[in-house]
Amino acid sequence: MKGVWRYTDSTFSAAPLAATLIYPGNGAVNVDRSRLATWTTLPNADGYHLYVGSTLGARNLLDCNETQGTSCALGNLPVGATLFARLYTRLGGVWRYADSTFTATPIAAELVHPLDGATNVDVAQPFQWTTAIGAEAYKLSIGSTPGGADIADSGETASTSYLATGLPSSGILYARVWTKLNGTWARHSDIMFSPETRNDVSSIVTPVDATTHFNTLQPFQWSAVAIARAYRLTIGTAPGGSDLHDSGEIGVTRRFVPNLPLGVPLFGQVQAKIDGVWTASDFTFQVTGNTVSSVNQVKGALWATNFVREMASDDDGRPFGWSELVRSVAPRYNALDTDYAATLLHVLGEVNILTPARRLQVAFNATPSDVHTLVEVVEPNSLRWIVVDPTFDVAARRSDGTWASADDISAASLTSNWSAISYVFLGTAGDAYVHSHYLDYPLLYLNVYHEGQPFVPGVGNSPLPYLEPVSLPASGVPASYVIACSASASADVVIDGATVLVTCDGIDSLSAVFAASTVAAPGGSPDAFQLGRVTRFVF
Repeated sequence: MKGVWRYTDSTFSAAPLAATLIYPGNGAVNVDRSRLATWTTLPNADGYHLYVGSTLGARNLLDCNETQGTSCALGNLPVGATLFARLYTRLGGVWRYADSTFTATPIAAELVHPLDGATNVDVAQPFQWTTAIGAEAYKLSIGSTPGGADIADSGETASTSYLATGLPSSGILYARVWTKLNGTWARHSDIMFSPETRNDVSSIVTPVDATTHFNTLQPFQWSAVAIARAYRLTIGTAPGGSDLHDSGEIGVTRRFVPNLPLGVPLFGQVQAKIDGVWTASDFTFQVTGNTVSSVNQVKGALWATNFVREMASDDDGRPFGWSELVRSVAPRYNALDTDYAATLLHVLGEVNILTPARRLQVAFNATPSDVHTLVEVVEPNSLRWIVVDPTFDVAARRSDGTWASADDISAASLTSNWSAISYVFLGTAGDAYVHSHYLDYPLLYLNVYHEGQPFVPGVGNSPLPYLEPVSLPASGVPASYVIACSASASADVVIDGATVLVTCDGIDSLSAVFAASTVAAPGGSPDAFQLGRVTRFVF
């Protein structure tokens, strides 16, 4: 003004053009893979897209797909290495991104040397494992059986390595690394390895080599190789051929192969994959029939059910490191019913079962936490859906000896006709799994949801007839309880000394089942809810 410059000051901040990760933050270590990745929200953003890779800008480890939400499951990302995240934001039709890095840590320590399935392992070198979230100490055991410590035991250590001495130079060995949390040896991971080069061969069991009378109503079966991580069955019209059948890589030791040519020489080969190297054995046979056996199809489903249950340890449901189940569970620790069911459906595909199979859900009460997931398959003769439950390693029969459906078990439970159903336990654990469950197994079937049937919270057959009224306060041995809210949709309940807000969103305003040793009302007033103990009738 009149040749003189004057000014005023102000401050402002530019709006970000790309969202940034909140969890895991840039440079974070000890990232828990079981948590969701979350990011900031940008006003007017059209969408977000998160990638995680092993190098800057790569997407080889995680692709969350475009979303308008602000979270994504991290999943089974590698542990111990720097991971590169790139979060894209679409704003006004333009994609922009923000880069960050982080390092993931497992919730249970995992062996990194040797790795599962390794052969020719130098046992003169230290065993090494990752850190674990919240770990107070570690312990390594080496045995001749899964979880065994008959060969070596490190004892408690703060280190993530241990040099074991006196290990055998041959055979198959099992290593387990324990993680101590809150003063308890709470979590473990397992591997299988061998100090020697292994060239084990899997051999055909059924049909017998050179047989001229084989009916494909039976599955092809071959011997298991403990340290093999995959098998492959091929069948052809010439030695080594696969023009009639090629299973691809599978993890099972039996497979149905229908509709093979009759009365001509056929050539089969079974391969086993050991530490990345394939071994093979050949066999010949002739087919005289291609019938489908209902009995054998059901046997195949029952075998697969037990095969899946044996993929996890009996003590805490932690899958063994060499199993298909561990891939369904990671990065969580132990297997849930949904994991067992999903793995069973996968295994039934590898067995090539010739009858339909599908996911099934049942529930004691129509609350999300009371739902149990299993599998049902069609019995070819009757065309009825029958249950196979890999979580409890069990199937069921009706009183006439035929296989039971979920509706059969439900009808028997709803009428308290406990003798109408018998249970067939498929593995060496027998009925241990159902006895240790917090609910009597038949009560899981009060409400049945076949595939395509909606689950409606709070609607269905009532659990009330199966509850024993209990006066407050209640105490004693741990038991399974349900509350009925008196005047609202929830109530404060003192469970084992801690006040918990319990929601009554189930059938007849009942809560989900909870386990407790003591139950009381805050301040000693029982007016807010009534307490019921779930009764056991069969197991």
